[in-house]
Amino acid sequence: MSPQHSTMTDEAFRKLLAKAGVSQAEAARRLGYTSRHVNRWATGKQPISSAVAALIRERIKPKK
Repeated sequence: MSPQHSTMTDEAFRKLLAKAGVSQAEAARRLGYTSRHVNRWATGKQPISSAVAALIRERIKPKK
């Protein structure tokens, strides 16, 4: 499975948010999901599907 079509772990999601300097609330806004969804992904309470992982990678980029 290519990285674009793979799922994302909660740890990888938290690291991406930190590297991008994006809060969970801002991630929710950018992704079009609720803060509750984003928190559940970040804490591992809900898995991040491959479709959502692709959206995350598209809309949240690490700072250069």
